[in-house]
Amino acid sequence: MKVVELIKELEKLGYNEETKICFGFYDYGGDWIDFQVEEVEDGDREVDVDTIGVILRPNKEYEDLIMQEVNADLKEELLVLIRKYC
Repeated sequence: MKVVELIKELEKLGYNEETKICFGFYDYGGDWIDFQVEEVEDGDREVDVDTIGVILRPNKEYEDLIMQEVNADLKEELLVLIRKYC
C-alpha cells in the first residue's frame, strides 16, 4: 500500500492527533492479536527503493499461539511415525 492511499483511508475515517493506529490480525478463533510497532525505517532508499518499513514486534499471546500450532504439527508428525514403525 502506498502512503498516500493509507492517508486517504485515514481521512475517510476521520482522525486527529489523539488517534492511535494499531497493527495486528485476527487469529483462527476470531480474536484480535495486537502487534507493537518496534521501528519505522526508511527501507532501501539509499539504493533507490522508495519504501518505508514498519517492523512489528509480536506479543506473548501471538508467540503462544504459534507455539501451540508448532506443537500440534509436531504431535501429528510423531503420531504418523509411531503408526508407521510400531
